[in-house]
Amino acid sequence: MEYESTSTLPAIHRDLGDMRNSELGQMLEQQQSTKSEYTKARAVGNLFNARILASSPKTALIAVLLIAFVSSYLMALQGGTLVYINEHMGVIGAELLVSVLSLTAVTVLLYASRMRSGTRRGTLVAVVCIFAALYVYDHGERFEEHGFYNILVFLAIYIPLNVGLATFYVLWASIDNFLIYFAVASLICGASICVSLRQYSRIYDRGL
Repeated sequence: MEYESTSTLPAIHRDLGDMRNSELGQMLEQQQSTKSEYTKARAVGNLFNARILASSPKTALIAVLLIAFVSSYLMALQGGTLVYINEHMGVIGAELLVSVLSLTAVTVLLYASRMRSGTRRGTLVAVVCIFAALYVYDHGERFEEHGFYNILVFLAIYIPLNVGLATFYVLWASIDNFLIYFAVASLICGASICVSLRQYSRIYDRGL
């Protein structure tokens, strides 16, 4: 019996050593998993902060464009007598054109650039609210208050312009080397128009 108890001591020591090693291994694995989770969380946080910082300039640009849109549209609402409207027709048209171009730039930024979905939805809501406020502010049909006609002219320019730009963007994004094809087609069309105009200028006074 004394011999057997003496022979089992090394086995007991080995078992204790294996248990300690396994416990140390588990502790190391837990530390590594905790460290990896912390690293992942930090990477996600850095990515989120980077996205916020990347979207900040676009948000500021959209805000500036919306301010330009509203201010130029309000200036285009200046009214008065028929003589005043005729004398300032060019200024009113230029201010209305600036408002159209400002909102067009906002629209292009919404679908052609990467930004947070919250920023995109917030911008759309802001544009709708601004349009409603401008309509309530002035939707008259007189020389003094001609907001209704301004809205019609605005939409008559804005809708075709943005439909054309959106179509161009879709073609550019879906067709390889689209810009080359577009440039060649534009040169061909321009040359054809020039030849046709020169031909018509030579024969316009000859009659049928």
